[in-house]
Amino acid sequence: MSLTSLLEKHILKERIIEVNRGLGIRVSGTKAELIKDLLAETDRSPKGTLRLFNKPVLQDVCRKLGVSPSGTKEQIIARIIAAEQRPASNASKKVKGLKPRKEKAETAPVTEAPAKEAPAEDAKKSILKVRLIPKGQKKAAKP
Repeated sequence: MSLTSLLEKHILKERIIEVNRGLGIRVSGTKAELIKDLLAETDRSPKGTLRLFNKPVLQDVCRKLGVSPSGTKEQIIARIIAAEQRPASNASKKVKGLKPRKEKAETAPVTEAPAKEAPAEDAKKSILKVRLIPKGQKKAAKP
């Protein structure tokens, strides 16, 4: 992955505008144009260019690349450069220790239960019974 594609993929246009504004260069145009101007103004080294961004932006890039966002700004930049140089198949790995979210199980639509009590064997099968009370009616006291 090149520095251009790293900036294109992982850094928001607004952050590139902030850096360009600080350097006194173009702050309008497409993201690609802004990156081109930024790289033309800097020495085009990944380390030098990434130093222009603040630490929270670099930490966000680390999270997107699947590397640890902790440490000093220099350590974070070193991790980003290392992640940029590794093969593309490894670049998509998740941050160690994070687990994927579980999908919520589909739930059956809730319907109004009959007023009569179910036989005892049906009660054993049912885990949860829901009785809907129409709006405006009060809950009846339990016998």
